[in-house]
Amino acid sequence: PTTPYGQLPFMEINGKPPVAQSHAMLRYAGRLAAEKGVPLYAADIEEQLVIEEALGFVGTINSVN
Repeated sequence: PTTPYGQLPFMEINGKPPVAQSHAMLRYAGRLAAEKGVPLYAADIEEQLVIEEALGFVGTINSVN
């Protein structure tokens, strides 16, 4: 099958077009879980900053290879 941007991983939700950006998928999962009463993402803005820094660092490492 054809993937968005020719990338993996990707996910499809409710038959809608697939999404291929892993950070977007992580944020979606975090928000979805929070809506279900299972907070996976920090509520504190400073803790969120640390999480975002780590995600950015992983993205940087992945782009170097």
